[in-house]
Amino acid sequence: MTKAISDAFGEDAISRFLKADGAYAYVDVTGTESLLLEGFDIPAMLLLTARELEENAGKESPLPIVQAVTHHGFARLLEAFASKNPKPHLPPTYTDATGTHPVPVLSPQMFSEPKRHISRSRTGTFPVKGAYYHPRKGYVAKLTADLLDVRMTEDVQREVIEHPISAFAKDAVWFEGTLALEEDGVWSTQPGGRITHQPELVS
Repeated sequence: MTKAISDAFGEDAISRFLKADGAYAYVDVTGTESLLLEGFDIPAMLLLTARELEENAGKESPLPIVQAVTHHGFARLLEAFASKNPKPHLPPTYTDATGTHPVPVLSPQMFSEPKRHISRSRTGTFPVKGAYYHPRKGYVAKLTADLLDVRMTEDVQREVIEHPISAFAKDAVWFEGTLALEEDGVWSTQPGGRITHQPELVS
């Protein structure tokens, strides 16, 4: 909840403290670069965000929350207060110069988002950044600029270990073919892949 408040109002604008009747966060946006400006109608924005979330959740294919609401920070703030059964809880409120305003309490279902599609294969030419032996994965190559761990087939393994370490540092060794994410969560080179290199850089 603390992080959600900081995301919405800015870390420098928040002072947090406890009282016997609850937890409080004092927001001062003077001189900050938070998403809130002087005169910003925060209660209205909270209500707008709650309505946008409810409308999005009611769609057959909900949009990602960042696309569905006007201000993403307020959506995360409301998510921090979401509850399957809000009645037993002390209701959250926002207080400003105009008075005390209730903060909408939504159900967690209002924050559901479409599942992200995770590609289970990648085809192309990838730089080999290094290789090592892993007790569970076997011989593993570090591929791409992200240093992705990839389990090698025996033929690819033989080709990789023939190169000096200096060749990997020079981006002289590349894997050309398909990588697939296996059931055990490990990426592996697929049959038909091969190692290519730039001879002038291999020394």
